Amino acid sequence: FTRDIRDRKRAETELQKQNKLLATLVESLPDIVSRLDRDLRFLYISPAVSGVTGRPSQEYIGKPRTNQGLSPEHARIREELSRKVFETGEEQQAALPIQTAEGERVLEGRFIPERGADGSVESLMTLTRDVTERRKAEEALRESERRFRTFADTAPAMLWVTEPDGSCSFRSRGWYEFTGQTEASALGAGWLDAVHPGERLAAEQAFHAARAGRDPFALEYRLRRRDGEYRWALDAGRPRF
Repeated sequence: FTRDIRDRKRAETELQKQNKLLATLVESLPDIVSRLDRDLRFLYISPAVSGVTGRPSQEYIGKPRTNQGLSPEHARIREELSRKVFETGEEQQAALPIQTAEGERVLEGRFIPERGADGSVESLMTLTRDVTERRKAEEALRESERRFRTFADTAPAMLWVTEPDGSCSFRSRGWYEFTGQTEASALGAGWLDAVHPGERLAAEQAFHAARAGRDPFALEYRLRRRDGEYRWALDAGRPRF
């Protein structure tokens, strides 16, 4: 009997350690972690929430989730996804804009079911991440790519880009208009099909030698025009590190 008590105490102590470790991990995450009951009242919310709303996490416990900062449409979406988790037992995801004191932020959320002993969904866990800066960076990258493509497609020369393995991943519009090739036929190593058979091997070897040596190169070869006539072309490239 005494040993049973000792074993139980050790198990309880170990469980307390694990719960403390889990709490430390959750509270150190930049993501907002919350748990809500079936009435969408907060059972728990991590301290990271204060970084978005300015309110301490203790103020939320036991209170219903509000729609502060959300438009009516986005509040409806979040409500429907939350209810769907309870109805279907399936995880849901959404990225929704929210108005804060610092301006609009985009929060990406996962809605995860928590099941009871009988397998039914008895509570909802949400993992919410602020993806505003990532979204801005992605849009900046898309804008940069749009500017590059506009520049490349309007330049008087035919511009191209290859990957480190030498496969061509971009050809400007001028290449397709001149050769009549399509992206499907020109990208990869397909551009060599437009080079005159008499210069193809030399052009290929010069290109790959420069790539292997990470050196700039310039070479001349005859390039087939879309009407079948060959014209001399000067091809020059420089590695981008």
